Amino acid sequence: LENRRATSHPGFVDQLEPNDAIESRVVVDGNCVTSRGPGTALVFALELVALLYGKAKAREVGEPMVLP
Repeated sequence: LENRRATSHPGFVDQLEPNDAIESRVVVDGNCVTSRGPGTALVFALELVALLYGKAKAREVGEPMVLP
């Protein structure tokens, strides 16, 4: 089984293999999408929208939320 890159809540990151842990708000690796916690929920949701419907749709949804 190949290693996957992921991010997680800082309290759980020590459970990941050191080379697999990425310190980003959201990490997409294959069909696995992870985020750091509740504070990244909107960024996580917009990443899912981008994966399912495209980046243009994610921008359309995100712009009224005044997100970066």
